[in-house]
Amino acid sequence: MHFHAMCHRHVCGEPYNRSLAFENRMQTLNFEVLRKHYPQLADLGALAEQYVHSDPDGTAAKLRTYGEALTHAICAHYRLPRSSGTHFELLKTSNFESIVPKGILDKFHAIRITGNKIHSDKPQVTQVEAISRLRDAHDLAKWWAFHALHCDLESLGHFRVPPSQPALPPDVQDKLDEQERLLEKTLAALENLTKQYQEVTRDDAGLKVLRKKGEASAHLLRLMPDESGVARGVRLFRYLAEQANRGKPTGISYGDFIAHLHGKGSFQEVAGRNYLPGDSGAVIRLAWSITDANGGRIIVAASGRTIQSGMDSFIWASRDPYDRSVKAWLNPKGSLPYSRADWEAIFPEGRRRLIGPGESVIEA
Repeated sequence: MHFHAMCHRHVCGEPYNRSLAFENRMQTLNFEVLRKHYPQLADLGALAEQYVHSDPDGTAAKLRTYGEALTHAICAHYRLPRSSGTHFELLKTSNFESIVPKGILDKFHAIRITGNKIHSDKPQVTQVEAISRLRDAHDLAKWWAFHALHCDLESLGHFRVPPSQPALPPDVQDKLDEQERLLEKTLAALENLTKQYQEVTRDDAGLKVLRKKGEASAHLLRLMPDESGVARGVRLFRYLAEQANRGKPTGISYGDFIAHLHGKGSFQEVAGRNYLPGDSGAVIRLAWSITDANGGRIIVAASGRTIQSGMDSFIWASRDPYDRSVKAWLNPKGSLPYSRADWEAIFPEGRRRLIGPGESVIEA
C-alpha cells in the first residue's frame, strides 16, 4: 500500500494564526505544498514552526521525525528494498544514495544531526539552528513536491520565518498538545504502511535515470530566488522595460539573470557550475515567475510597434547579436502576445546591448 493511502486532503487558505491553527487542522507557512498528498508531513512542519522561537529543541525534534517520515515516503514511492536499520543507515543505503542528489542528502543529514542533539550532552539547539533546519526541511518539501508530486514551479513558495508569537492561552495549548499526540499515532500507522509495499529491484541503469531526474529537479530549485531575489527581478524587469520605452533596447544574458536574482556575480556562484544551454528552459520559467510577481506584463512601444513584454522578453544570448533562444518562443501557458517580427522591431539587431548582474543603475 502506498504511503499516502491513509492521507486525506486538508485545505488551508487563511492567514497564519496560531490561535486558529489547531481547531480542525494544522496551519503552516512553508509546508502546504505537501498537504494534498502527505497532510501528516505538512502538520509536522506546522508543529516545527510553532516552536521555532519558544522551544528550538522542540522544532529540532519534530523536524527529525519529519526527515525520517519523508525518507520512508521516498522509499515507498520508488519501492526501494526495505531497511530495518536506523534513519542514518537508511539514508546511507546504496539505493537511496543512488537516486537522491547529494545536496538533498546533505539536508536530510543536517536535520537528523541537529535533531539528535536533544538526546546528547551537547549544547541545546539554538534558534538560529532551528530556523536553518526549518529552511532545509522546506527545501526538501519543495524538491519532493516538484520532483515526484508534479507540482508546478510557480506553486513552490519561498521560505518564510514564522513570526514570533506571544505565549498561547492554556486552552489553545491544550489543543496543540492533543493535536501533537494524535499526529504521533498517525505517523506510527503511516510508518507501518510504508513497510507494506512490494519491493522493486532496479539495475544501475534504472537508478541512474532516477538520479538524473532528481538532480535536474534539485538544480532548478537551486536557481530559484528567495523573496528578496524576486524583488530584485521585478526591479530589473521594470528597468529594462523603461529602457526599451526610451528607445534603448537593453537585456540581460541567461546566466547573468540568475546571478542577478541571487545577488551574485556569476551563474557559477549560484549553481556551482558554468551555465549550459540546457539551462535556458529553467531560466525562462523563472522569468515567467518574475512577470507574475510584477503583477503581469509591461507595455513596451518603439519603432511604431507595441508589445506586452514579459521578463523573458529581455533575456538574450550572451553573444552578439544577443538573440532569444528557441525555447523562449515556446510558452506552454499559451502563445506569446507578440510576434518575433514585433520583438525585433522593438529590439533591433545592432542596437541591443546587455547589462551585467547587480548593475547600480538597476537598483537606483
